[in-house]
Amino acid sequence: TYSWLMEKRARDWYWLRLYVAGAVPGVLVTPSQGGRTSVPVAQSRSLDDSGRVIVPAPSAFVGRRRMIQFCCGAIGSKSERVGVLLTGPPGAGKSSLAARLCDAKGGDYQTLVWVGALDEASLVERLSATSRLPQWQRLLKSDEPLKLRLRKAFAADIAPDAITKPWLLVFDEFEHGNLERRGERWWLTRKAAEILEALVFAIRDTKAPHRIIITCQELFEWSWLAAFHLQPVEKLSPADVLKICRRLPSFSGSYAVKPELLTTAENLADGNPRILEWFDRVLQSKQVDAAAIMEAIAPVESQRRAEVLAQELLAQLLPESCLMLKAALIYQLPVPPAAVAALVSHITNPSI
Repeated sequence: TYSWLMEKRARDWYWLRLYVAGAVPGVLVTPSQGGRTSVPVAQSRSLDDSGRVIVPAPSAFVGRRRMIQFCCGAIGSKSERVGVLLTGPPGAGKSSLAARLCDAKGGDYQTLVWVGALDEASLVERLSATSRLPQWQRLLKSDEPLKLRLRKAFAADIAPDAITKPWLLVFDEFEHGNLERRGERWWLTRKAAEILEALVFAIRDTKAPHRIIITCQELFEWSWLAAFHLQPVEKLSPADVLKICRRLPSFSGSYAVKPELLTTAENLADGNPRILEWFDRVLQSKQVDAAAIMEAIAPVESQRRAEVLAQELLAQLLPESCLMLKAALIYQLPVPPAAVAALVSHITNPSI
């Protein structure tokens, strides 16, 4: 097809797209006298700089087209919203969707990601370090309330001499450290509310182009919630589940797995991509009783199955493996296996 387009001197050749169900059948670029090589396609990447949150690479992302369209409109420059709130159960794909939105808007924004509890000092330090405008350092080091400092700084960002891209601020796994339960509902902690309200106030008051993406398991109560587009991240459609299963070894036939186990695993996953991926690894393992795990999580409501699955996997670990995990808690960032092996030299037969 490409050769034909070249022969016809087609001017719109760059619109050519290739859609493949499953893995790419061979290399797309063949070596020519050693000058051309094929490049392997990554299946995953990190959302944050520290590598705590792993999400699918753009080529491995599946579905969510309508959600992406709605959310891109909500964080666009012409939108009256200041951001998007992605909610859903563990493993539904909130972080993956946030990463895809960052990709879609990558040419318009500079992305900054925080994971877990919000901290005013960390927020101010990172924003001031990222901005190219010298007045940020002066404005953000004053003793004024945060919302007033941000308002002055954002007003400087939209001045005629401002040359920086607007920010896309991503607050991932927001349920950790930022929410508290009152009765039957979830509310922002006082600290988190002050920071978020300061950001929303400053963006709206200055009409700054900065936008916010929040991923959270719970839909919380907040007086400024109307400033966000609320987007529930629901289970994948059967067609999207099929696409994911085609690239998972256990479901695609690369491993000899009983058909009834595959059917049960797919039904229990109920469109949750993380549970599908975990079941894929469980079905490949010879040290884990997959049938017992499935029996344990079958009575659990679908919203809690990822949590219960993790608990069941932990319960089946050997004592040596539990000791290894406890020793590795000293690390706050991802490390190579050798760094963990150095900690467990006293453990007999650790599973690294």
